[in-house]
Amino acid sequence: MEKKLVFGVLLSLAIILGVFAQGIAYFLHGNIWRLTPFYYLNIMTISSVVMFISALIYVKKVSSQLLK
Repeated sequence: MEKKLVFGVLLSLAIILGVFAQGIAYFLHGNIWRLTPFYYLNIMTISSVVMFISALIYVKKVSSQLLK
């Protein structure tokens, strides 16, 4: 059960971050530091891709442990 929860949280966060990255970037630009929203958007996109890849690696690792 815990394994499904970790995968679900990683995948959900990656999707939410990927979909709302532009809005979050403009929010951070207006409220945090005055960096260009392009930099924030790059950070959000890279974070989302890393979360997708780590979720896939996690599933592969867990499934190989279950087959043993």
